Amino acid sequence: MRPLIFTLIFVIFVSCSDQTQKSKHDQSFKAFVQKTRLVDTAFVKTVKLNDITVCSSTITDIKQLGYNPFLIPKEQIDSLIAAVNWQEGEYYYDKAKNLFFCTYDNSELLSSIFLKDNFGGILREVPISDFSRLTVHDITSYFKDLHWSTTGVSDYWIYGNDTVNFYIKIDKSIPRFPLDEKFYEDKHPVLAKIQFICSKVFGDEYAKDDTVMQKPLYAPFSDTHLNYYLLRRKPGIGTTIKEITSTGKKTNMVEIRIGKWLTYNPDHTIKSTEYYNDGKVVSGDK
Repeated sequence: MRPLIFTLIFVIFVSCSDQTQKSKHDQSFKAFVQKTRLVDTAFVKTVKLNDITVCSSTITDIKQLGYNPFLIPKEQIDSLIAAVNWQEGEYYYDKAKNLFFCTYDNSELLSSIFLKDNFGGILREVPISDFSRLTVHDITSYFKDLHWSTTGVSDYWIYGNDTVNFYIKIDKSIPRFPLDEKFYEDKHPVLAKIQFICSKVFGDEYAKDDTVMQKPLYAPFSDTHLNYYLLRRKPGIGTTIKEITSTGKKTNMVEIRIGKWLTYNPDHTIKSTEYYNDGKVVSGDK
């Protein structure tokens, strides 16, 4: 009987707390003023492949540029690509260009590009006529901001940094360490990856009073607008039960939109403009 009484008292207390918190936030954000943020685009020059820019270009964009990307089931992806990819998005393949694309978090935004075989094009500002003929000597001559790395269990030396990686098969006929750069000079990379953490541009940024701001997905880098929402504990018996059964370790949160909210299409045009007050649309254009 006592556990039941305790639970009922806890539910009533949480419910009252929810109402008090809601009232407090309502008073605080009725005259909400949004901040803006300009994207630091210095990274763009390090993640350009031909006319594609990672974390800016989308599947829609590259189709309009003449690429022909086909969705590939994840189980059919090359094991090396799957092993070195940071994102959990979908994979696309352009057979004619020998390019694999991976998207960012349930979106069309490109988070990484993989090139191999006889790919030809311009990486950063360096022309590559045939990737299969590219040597380690060429790579170290062209790219001066990369460094060597590997692990004791990897089958590859990696020449790269946080935006570009080249993967060179380790020759087991010689000692792994120290790296014999002279020996590998005429070797060819089996894969290259262009990458960037797109959440650095479009991810959530937390501010005071449970406020979260984010650049709208697909928004042009030149657009400084930020969408805002409040991250609140979701009221209700379901949340209370979850908190009791997890001993306070888990809860349910809900996003309450506030202020001007922009939504973009994958071609970077505005899809809708809405204005929110405590999660409710007060006006908008679509």
